Amino acid sequence: MVNEIRENVAAAREALARAQGRLDDEADRLDALESDVAVSEFDGPPAHSALKAAWVGYAVSQGADADSVGDLTKDELIEKYGGD
Repeated sequence: MVNEIRENVAAAREALARAQGRLDDEADRLDALESDVAVSEFDGPPAHSALKAAWVGYAVSQGADADSVGDLTKDELIEKYGGD
């Protein structure tokens, strides 16, 4: 029984390590995306198909507060900052 518990703990630790690795990878992707949006120069609003992060970046470039626009949905951002 003790060996079974040890095996279960070892398996759980391995699963946790894999999950942490995936989480780290996703965090890196998010950081890269946020950096790309933050340094982008906007010639106008993003395409409607663009990611929400692009719309948040555009709204911030237009003077919006990053925290407040981050709470808006993509559709709300398009409606408010889409210019159409």
